[in-house]
Amino acid sequence: MPKRFQRTRKLRRVNVRTPGGRVSVHLRDKLPGFRRCGWCGGILQGIVRDSITKASKSEKRVSRRFGGYLCHKCLERALKSSAISEWKTIEAT
Repeated sequence: MPKRFQRTRKLRRVNVRTPGGRVSVHLRDKLPGFRRCGWCGGILQGIVRDSITKASKSEKRVSRRFGGYLCHKCLERALKSSAISEWKTIEAT
């Protein structure tokens, strides 16, 4: 039976073979998920997966517009739509 503070879903169960040959269950922290795009929900490339609090600022985001928030496909779509809407307002005047 795990200790009272270990009875939580935040820990993952890992089967570990001991030197004596038996298998015991160790409780370890879960790995954080991948960072996701704010629009499509796809995985962002170039951003570290492990503890985001320990990562440096340059590892947390990509050095471009909306880096660390939008994937490159959604960013391209947003820039194209904003450019098209800008052209339409220029043509209307």
